[in-house]
Amino acid sequence: MNNENWTLKNVVGDEASLINELGIGYIMARTLVNRGMDTPDKARKYLYPSINDLYDGSLLYNAFEAALLLKEKIINGKTISIIGDYDVDGITSTYLLKKHLNRFAKRYGAKIYSRIPHRVLDGYGINKEMINEAIELGTDTIITCDNGISAFEAVAYAKECNLSVIITDHHEVKRTLIDGKLQDEIPVADIVVNQNLEADKCPNKHMCGALTAYKVIECLYKSFEEKLDKEKDLLMLSLATVCDVMPLEDENRMIYRLAMDEYNKNGEENTGLKALIKTALKTEDGETMPKLSCYSIGHVLGPCINATGRLESADLSLELLEEENYDSAVEKAQKLIELNAVRKDMTIDALAQAVELIEKKASEKGKLDDIIVVYMTKCHESLAGILAGRIREKYQRPSFVFTGNDILKGSARSITAYSLYEELTKVSDLMIRFGGHPMAAGVSINSDKLEEFTEALNEKANLKEEDFKKKIVIDGVLPFDRVGVKDVLELAMLEPFGKGNEKVIFAERDCLIKGIRYIGKNNNYLRFRLQNSFGKTYDASLFKEASEVLKYLNEKFGQVSVNRMLEGKTTGDKISIAYVPQYNCYNGVEKVQCILESIS
Repeated sequence: MNNENWTLKNVVGDEASLINELGIGYIMARTLVNRGMDTPDKARKYLYPSINDLYDGSLLYNAFEAALLLKEKIINGKTISIIGDYDVDGITSTYLLKKHLNRFAKRYGAKIYSRIPHRVLDGYGINKEMINEAIELGTDTIITCDNGISAFEAVAYAKECNLSVIITDHHEVKRTLIDGKLQDEIPVADIVVNQNLEADKCPNKHMCGALTAYKVIECLYKSFEEKLDKEKDLLMLSLATVCDVMPLEDENRMIYRLAMDEYNKNGEENTGLKALIKTALKTEDGETMPKLSCYSIGHVLGPCINATGRLESADLSLELLEEENYDSAVEKAQKLIELNAVRKDMTIDALAQAVELIEKKASEKGKLDDIIVVYMTKCHESLAGILAGRIREKYQRPSFVFTGNDILKGSARSITAYSLYEELTKVSDLMIRFGGHPMAAGVSINSDKLEEFTEALNEKANLKEEDFKKKIVIDGVLPFDRVGVKDVLELAMLEPFGKGNEKVIFAERDCLIKGIRYIGKNNNYLRFRLQNSFGKTYDASLFKEASEVLKYLNEKFGQVSVNRMLEGKTTGDKISIAYVPQYNCYNGVEKVQCILESIS
């Protein structure tokens, strides 16, 4: 389709050795080679990781030093306050730190408190008010998780108040050019743990906030000469990794694979998360634990946990994770699901308004901006990040959504070719504060600077037309009828699919269209009847807005031909397809479904 680039992978490798050593089929072997798993040893670690394959926590710079300071405070019976964040990553970070610190604190009379900022009342990250609250609780030491690396004023204030401060964060580190050399610019905390520090040598540079904090936890157990049962926390770490859109490769992928193995074998130990899984992902019998996937984690469970921080207080999600009574946990889980349903409706309305504003501006200028910046006067600020993501997805451009009045708060989502954090540093003088990753960022700005900010970003953007096209990477040209059930089940072992480990897509050329029909609850998708060049006929579903697909087909084949296709007639027109083979079992019959990723 328009605005897409298809790229065919063609990595040369020894598929035969993988087939012989691992007992897999050719399609699986070819796909593994494409992903760099070109030897039996690499492929085994990729497909069957062990808990011992995870990187040692002490490899993370300052993690062991942070653990030693925490141990000292715990043994001396001090009070430690955890300050987290209101998204999935921040909530799970807070939960994990609190759970494991309490394990040791109870022995020595130390106290552990936690505080998650309120998105609207507090804003992002640690601030002076929270520090004062911590002091009132008798706090000696503050430890942050998923925030703190840019909290220069707040941390300086905490030190003035004679508090010890440990920062654990995974966001980008600000760097300053001094004597021709870039140097980290970090808050004056006692210890800063962040894999982005110049001195860090940890192999995993793409940890979520929860995993960064967990490395400190691992070191704490070592300092007490005790074993950390990592298997029990793997699903929590997977939840944070997937929902914070970390690359699903290397250690991150191993954590997910090990989490699924543990879940499928023993279920989930955390009562609150177990209740949320069963309530949000109902099974037909209502008894068995539902199967989990990267999709269900990232698009069902995660949004429910996030909804509390968006519409009420993230404390509701933390309380769910800390709940030990199952019936109470179910009630709490239902509350999260209800809040997420409200959030969904709000998002639909807000997105329609945002698109209208964007299209109006593009019409007036005669083109879309390279960097889309939209100001939503009546939008709930908690939806800004979701909207930025949806807008980025629709237009394939870096997108900012701002809300508020005098001081505007914005969230941004980006494309691969544009590093948000790096580009924002070029216009830092126009903002009150900013922080984030290459692909996501948060910004605060005075309203009278918004137009100048928009113009500056667009002027400095060095993007080409190719950068705005969605990249579809093809693993091979393969007739759909050659993919069997065994192949699809093998390919499922490559999950989780997502950033850094894209789903498996194959292509087939010259498919004759023998008819099209509407599908979906609101007839908003299309199903094609196709015949390939070998005479095989099959159905293929395309889950993109039917109106957009039909517009493309009208431009390609003409309105008359498309109308005949919709009547189920053959016109002689052919398309190439990019498809994902999907396993389906209905009434005991196993088959492979053709899910279209794109058409050309």
